[in-house]
Amino acid sequence: MTYHRDGSLCRIGPRSAHRRILLCGWLTAQVSFPTSAKAADAAQWSKSAADRSRVRMMRGHHVCELCQWEDANYGNGEIWMKLGAYYYRMPRMVWHYQEAHQYALPDTVVTALATGSGVLCTDQEASAQLATVDPRDVMSIPAVRYQALWKEGRYRDLTEFSRQLSQRWNSGPCFVRDGYYCMGGQHLPMHDLRILFEMDPENFPDHITIDRDDAGA
Repeated sequence: MTYHRDGSLCRIGPRSAHRRILLCGWLTAQVSFPTSAKAADAAQWSKSAADRSRVRMMRGHHVCELCQWEDANYGNGEIWMKLGAYYYRMPRMVWHYQEAHQYALPDTVVTALATGSGVLCTDQEASAQLATVDPRDVMSIPAVRYQALWKEGRYRDLTEFSRQLSQRWNSGPCFVRDGYYCMGGQHLPMHDLRILFEMDPENFPDHITIDRDDAGA
């Protein structure tokens, strides 16, 4: 399954995204995710939504990367929920992540599922949103080159630094420069960079350099 950070915008092109489609529940074993002791209690609402959703159904099915659980009835397809002006897009097996792995869906989504304030979309509605050409729903995402730097004292060594960043952010290569531990990347959408650091405020870099990346624009 493709990994996306909770709150990421749905990409509809190399440098564009749908400003009203938000992704959540797209987990991977390589990156940590928010958890809650009450997550399993909310799984019933997600499972009920999955039972009623037949959006973007596929021939095959996905196996949970965290425990190898699989169920062909839930490991395929998506749940789309409209809440106000936004659409929330999540996998049908999101309830398993909540029940078995204490994954904490965003509070807004949990409340909407529990109270019924969110409207489940049909496959036709979801497809129409993905195919939209309305310029009001499409936003350009400038890509950047960046380097994030942390003081060496915040980690025992470069190996620990690399391991933690790989688990938290699915990061690229890590290295040392001028007394700092560094992580860098190219062609990263600016929105994704914002989400990256907002998800882990306690680990915010001591210094960041950002340059616009116009390659391939």
